[in-house]
Amino acid sequence: MQASALVKNKKLPSAESVAASGYRAMKRGKRVHITGFVNNLLAQSIRFTPRDWVTALLKKLTRPI
Repeated sequence: MQASALVKNKKLPSAESVAASGYRAMKRGKRVHITGFVNNLLAQSIRFTPRDWVTALLKKLTRPI
């Protein structure tokens, strides 16, 4: 994954901050929690995007650079 277009040259949150965010969400009773505004926006947009577009985009983003 580190060599893919999805994460190459991107500033990613630390595992500690993601875990803390997930823990806080769990304490509030949330079953699903997506860390980060952009991540949440992308995850929600899949519901309104044709499946072949999503598949093509993910294929492009996860290919090695």
